[in-house]
Amino acid sequence: MKAINEAQSHRTVLIGAAGNDGEENAPFYPAAYDGVISVAAVDRNDDRSVWNSEESSNFGDWIDISAPGTNLRAADLGLGHRGFNGTSAAAPVVTGAASILWSYYPKTSPEGIEYILKESSAELNSTGLGAGRIDIFEALFNGSFEVHSKPDIVPFHQIAEPGQPIGGVAIVKIGHYWILEGPNTAIIPSLGPYGPNPRNGHSGEMAFLFVDFDIPEARISQSFNVPSIDEFENERFNISFDYDVFIKDGGPDEAHLLQAILEFPAGAELHNLLLSKQEWVIDEDQPISFSDRPNFILRHTGWRTFSFFVSRNLVGIPGEFRFSIVLQHRLSPGEPAALLIDNIRFTDN
Repeated sequence: MKAINEAQSHRTVLIGAAGNDGEENAPFYPAAYDGVISVAAVDRNDDRSVWNSEESSNFGDWIDISAPGTNLRAADLGLGHRGFNGTSAAAPVVTGAASILWSYYPKTSPEGIEYILKESSAELNSTGLGAGRIDIFEALFNGSFEVHSKPDIVPFHQIAEPGQPIGGVAIVKIGHYWILEGPNTAIIPSLGPYGPNPRNGHSGEMAFLFVDFDIPEARISQSFNVPSIDEFENERFNISFDYDVFIKDGGPDEAHLLQAILEFPAGAELHNLLLSKQEWVIDEDQPISFSDRPNFILRHTGWRTFSFFVSRNLVGIPGEFRFSIVLQHRLSPGEPAALLIDNIRFTDN
């Protein structure tokens, strides 16, 4: 324990394997010490790893998080590569994820790294496996809006002061990762009876964008770095997100515009998705009335997914990219509209 205390005094993230005895609520040390992230193992189906009749991942309420630990490819001295099983295979996955995360956000504390890894983890089929299965994309990008700023351990990554205009739109709130532009933009757990769309094992919160007569545009955006086009193994990558649109029934066609914009380092627009009201088929569910605007009765489309591919050769030089989702009016005065966004994902396929 003295060694652990010494390491913690030097801002060290400590990660330990939970053990392979298949025991429940039988703490395994040093993973079970306070201040150490204890890692259990799961298989490709997100079930607790069971390797044979005598060996399986330990589990219980003392586990912090889980990671893949069944048949991982590992180097074997003199033998090339082989399948590697165990929580000793799972723990390095978490270590690597923590290292990547800390390299992106070096001012975050060790407690903050643990918090982000847990909050962004995917839900599991089995119990006793901690917060969930590690999801490094979600930890870095927060596309399901599960990670929230906690100033004591996870600082805001601000690029502008609240209220300072960016692109002509005043920022009223800057959350962890995402920049929210416009006074009617927020991260919320629910909208009346409607909640996030649980997909990819995530069901945290969702982005909310609202436009009306006075506020013609709302936007969420995030910048990220691509160090090299060699980061992409395949010839294209996919961007997808889930959306639910609330609009006034009977309003004019093409009254609103939904855009997904990806800008590459030179500042030019790489892809611009345009969805007009003509593509928004209204669901017959009960319409929703906004509490502070009782005259705005909106019907919604229901959750649906949109995705598009970007060719690798279009990405060009490495550098900072910016991804934005924008809701705006096309007519003036325009009818009110609301947009929910969830499960934003980038996949290399």
